[in-house]
Amino acid sequence: MTSSPFFLQPNLSYHCTNCGKCCGDHWSLHLDNPTLDRMKKSWTVQTPKMESSQDFYVQTKESPPEYVFKCVEGKCVFLDDQNLCVMHKEWGFLQKAPNCMQYPFTFTRAPDGIRVGLLFSCEGVALADPQIYPIPLEEAQQIFPVAREIVEIGETVPLTLEKQIPFTDYQFLEKIYFQLLERDPLEDALISYGLLLDDFVKTSKMPQETLIPFYLEKSKKYSGNLRSQRSFVLTMITLLDAMRHGSSSLGFLRLFQNQMKAWFNQGVIPVHDVGQIPMKGLEKIPFPPAEEERLRTFLIQLVWRRRLLPRVSIYRGFRLICIYYSLIRFLARGLTALEGKSEISKEILLQTLDLMERYYISHNKFTDAFDPGSPYSSFFNTLFYNSALIPILVRSHL
Repeated sequence: MTSSPFFLQPNLSYHCTNCGKCCGDHWSLHLDNPTLDRMKKSWTVQTPKMESSQDFYVQTKESPPEYVFKCVEGKCVFLDDQNLCVMHKEWGFLQKAPNCMQYPFTFTRAPDGIRVGLLFSCEGVALADPQIYPIPLEEAQQIFPVAREIVEIGETVPLTLEKQIPFTDYQFLEKIYFQLLERDPLEDALISYGLLLDDFVKTSKMPQETLIPFYLEKSKKYSGNLRSQRSFVLTMITLLDAMRHGSSSLGFLRLFQNQMKAWFNQGVIPVHDVGQIPMKGLEKIPFPPAEEERLRTFLIQLVWRRRLLPRVSIYRGFRLICIYYSLIRFLARGLTALEGKSEISKEILLQTLDLMERYYISHNKFTDAFDPGSPYSSFFNTLFYNSALIPILVRSHL
């Protein structure tokens, strides 16, 4: 058990609904070597989906070897007809594979302690009521020592690729981010933080809380561009899909660029597991205040669990957050249009957050995209240092 303090995000909760979606259904059910070795020696239960008691894993990579739990018809062989885990019932929660125990928790360890976050792709997070189901701290503390993924942040944090700042300065920047996200409208808050961060990068002078009203007022002068945003959303979804599929050749990227032009001329954006979303007319679909608040909670949670995404630097990490904001609004409106509805509902927004978590946040390594050898590096680096990026992303309401 770690001696570091644990911090749980307020106003968020988790309660498993036994939906079974995390036990297969497009997720990669990673099986670590210690669990595999233990099960080879001791597991004797054969489920209906197994040909024998040892028919529970598949090797996906030879060197070094990697394994996943076997799935049949999209579901883990250990999932019973009530969507309950047979391994959990036979051996207990703490004997399961670390990957299975950790979901939907996230952990970020920094000098001030350990942040416990939650993934919105989990139905039990999206639907739980904080008043009834608070985040189980004891469960998080049990999982942490065996967690498969922990984000580590040290005494210095990259502001940009070229400049590091002390963690105490980072904490102040994070504090201002949370303060701004309490303001309305949300788009002004994001533009304001972008302006504040730009000034800090240029001058190295730490921003002051007293300047928040100044930046909020300044943000109102920036307008978006609907055509630019349509082009940007199409480009980002295409690139993120290419990255998710591991496509890293320049030839593949050029092929996608040509396809993007054809899609743009047709006025559609193809989205994985959704279909072709029309680009025109989406800006007329209103975003109800209740769903805007849900989106605000999600943006707070992104920073709570990843600390402004410092693995790609604070400056670029914040721009990624604005990209997520823009894509979520687009996808929510697109799903609404495809269903023939006139207003975004809670169910549609939760479906959108699930899509974002599954395909465009959790399963993409943006650190790879910025590497000099990556075919995406030129695009991303040029884009991320464009001062006009944030207003274009958040102001156009696509």
